[in-house]
Amino acid sequence: MFRDPAGPGPKTCRTARNIPITPRAARWLIQCLTGDTAVDVPDGDVAELAAHLAVRILPAGADAFASGDRPDGVSVIRSGAIELMIGEGPHRRVAQVLRQGDVFGDIPLLLDRDPPYRPRAATTTTCLWIAAEDFRRLVSDRPVLARVWLISCARRFFDSQARLLRLVDGALPQRVARHLLSEARDGVVALPQATLAAMLGIPRPSLNRVLRDFERRRLISLHYRQVRLLDIDGLRRAAHD
Repeated sequence: MFRDPAGPGPKTCRTARNIPITPRAARWLIQCLTGDTAVDVPDGDVAELAAHLAVRILPAGADAFASGDRPDGVSVIRSGAIELMIGEGPHRRVAQVLRQGDVFGDIPLLLDRDPPYRPRAATTTTCLWIAAEDFRRLVSDRPVLARVWLISCARRFFDSQARLLRLVDGALPQRVARHLLSEARDGVVALPQATLAAMLGIPRPSLNRVLRDFERRRLISLHYRQVRLLDIDGLRRAAHD
């Protein structure tokens, strides 16, 4: 059961355990976890991982788990987007947006700690999902899969450090330009300005002033709930000016 904080009643996800997951899908998941780091995963490990995977679908606005609740499994996004929410009520804001290939739920399970965020589906989102007990058993019994997850954790730690530096280093126009370049997919940042401001940790009027200046300089164009990047090279220069 997944709660919709904006609606009167809970929204539910659907976990389709009866859909067979192919070894090819399991190898895709492994590639998402390891990135450019080459890991020779035996076919037996791939088959074992595939045997424990299921498809989980979250409707837009649904929580994967509540802040402070232990996740019931590990999810890797196949399509859609997950917002990592922090705070409650009027202080609620988006700390990060996860997209295709991103993983969540594993760190709290590995550390046996409650997560400081609440994952919420920004759109209808489909994930490959593995139950908590199966995940713990796989990384305990399969050393190569444990290495795969170790690499994934290291990559995310490295990326989070780089992201933090992008968000705090430099003047505000530089930070906004870097953030737009980082969040863009196919030249579009599909996020409302309120979310962008929250991710940058700045007031929305401050962000709006920078975006309007970028639009005047024809670096971007502003649309409903999205920003289109018109001049990538110009934005890169703005990120370093």
